[in-house]
Amino acid sequence: MTDSIMLQRLLNIGRRLISEADINRVLSIAIDEAIEIAGAEHGLIILFAEDGATLIQTARNLEREDIENAEFEISHTIINEVKSNGNTIYLHNALKHQKLKKSKSATRLKILSVICLPL
Repeated sequence: MTDSIMLQRLLNIGRRLISEADINRVLSIAIDEAIEIAGAEHGLIILFAEDGATLIQTARNLEREDIENAEFEISHTIINEVKSNGNTIYLHNALKHQKLKKSKSATRLKILSVICLPL
């Protein structure tokens, strides 16, 4: 995809987002587009409550459907790492990453590529 095509696509996404009044719809559109652009299988928007609890705000798959029971589809090791240090994690093969080799959820979910960033 050329830079001009990507820029046009991002502009169109922006227009769609600002025309939506419903925050849940905005988040669904945003994550659907991020999944498509990244070529991901699924994506999530996770917030943290004041008490530190993990709140899955939006969880969608490549088919643009909500993911049921998304709390069982994430690696808490990855989420907690980003939450604690505030740094982005980008892994091409998460199962080869030292910390994740010991993660039960990463192994169970067979997580490969990961991008997790704080906003």
